[in-house]
Amino acid sequence: MWIAAGNNALRAEEARLSANQFDDQVTQLFEQDVEWEKEYHTILDGPNSFTFTAAMNATWLKASATKGSFDTNNTESRIFFTPDWTQISGVQTAEINFTATSAGQPILLQSVTFVANHTVAPSGFKGFVEGDGGVPFEAVHAARNTTVDGLTWVELPGIGRTLSGVTPWPRGGDDRNFTAGSGPSIEYDFYTFNTIDGADRPVAVALQADEQDPQTTYFIPPAPSGTLPAAWDGNDGFVANSIVSVISNFVAAPGVHTLKIWMVEPTVVVQKIVIDTGGVQPSCLGPPESIRV
Repeated sequence: MWIAAGNNALRAEEARLSANQFDDQVTQLFEQDVEWEKEYHTILDGPNSFTFTAAMNATWLKASATKGSFDTNNTESRIFFTPDWTQISGVQTAEINFTATSAGQPILLQSVTFVANHTVAPSGFKGFVEGDGGVPFEAVHAARNTTVDGLTWVELPGIGRTLSGVTPWPRGGDDRNFTAGSGPSIEYDFYTFNTIDGADRPVAVALQADEQDPQTTYFIPPAPSGTLPAAWDGNDGFVANSIVSVISNFVAAPGVHTLKIWMVEPTVVVQKIVIDTGGVQPSCLGPPESIRV
C-alpha cells in the first residue's frame, strides 16, 4: 500500500494520468488491510461479545460513559474522563475500575489511576510550566539570547529528532572559547511545583540554574589516542543514536526559575532540554514540550 501511495504521489507530481491507477490501488489495499485487521482481532480475542462497566471512587471525576459492549461489528469504544476543577486543589488521584463480562468467561477487572493536577503558575509568569513530572522544552524556544563578541546562539532547523537545535554562530566560534559564565548564553524561564534536588555529575557547554554556579559539562569522555571514547559505538552508542544525553543536577525549590546555557566550546548543538522534577517517564524522544504561558 505504501509503495502504491508513493507511486501515486510521484506520478501526480509529474502530472501523469497513471496516478489515478495507483490511487485506486491504494484504496483497494487499504480496504484489504481493514479486513485483515478485523480477522486478526477476531482470531486473537475470539468472536464472543462482552460488556463492560466503569466505576470511579471520586465524585470530582465524570465519565462520558460508564458502560458499553463490544462485538465483531463494534471493536472500539472511547470513554472520556473529565475532572471538576472546582472540587480539586493541588494534586489528587482517583481510581477507575473497569469490569468486563463475557458469557462462559471469568470476569476481568482492570484498574486505572487518574491524576488531576490543579497547581497553577502565578499570574504574570511567562515561561514553561511543570506538568506530568517534568519541564521539557525545545532548545530553540529560549526567552533570551545574549551575544558576546559577535558570537550568538542560532537555530539549525530540522536537525535532531524533534523540532530543531541551537548552536553558537559563526560556526567554529572564530576559534574562541570561554570560561563558564562569560560566553554567549541562552535562557529559559520555567516554573516548578516540586523540589528538584540531586548531586552533581559532570559530563562542552555550561548549565546554570538561577544564580547557582555554572556547571561545565564535557559530554564526550576522554580517550587515549587511536581509541574510541566509551559508549561511542555499539547498538545504543553515541554514533547509533546520533545524540548524546547530558545529565546535570541542581537544587530548585517550587517556584519561578531560569536555566541558562553558556557557550564554552564551539560546534556544540543543543536540541532539547528536559527538567525532571521526579516524574518523567522513559521514552524514545523524551516527553513533549511543556505548556508555555
